[in-house]
Amino acid sequence: MRSTQAVTLATQDKPVPSAPDSNRLARFTITGSEVVQKRVSKSGQSGRIYLPLDWVGKNVAVIRLD
Repeated sequence: MRSTQAVTLATQDKPVPSAPDSNRLARFTITGSEVVQKRVSKSGQSGRIYLPLDWVGKNVAVIRLD
């Protein structure tokens, strides 16, 4: 039997608008098994983050910190 990981997202006070100039922060609670913190690098017209090879095919969540 395959176990699934619970991901709970909760915001503090009001929802954060999706506008890029928003400087209000939200609080997220995520339950998982590993965490990495990396800087996004430029890749053509988008950004890229390299993750461990054993994470291929796994569910991940990306949260912008700044």
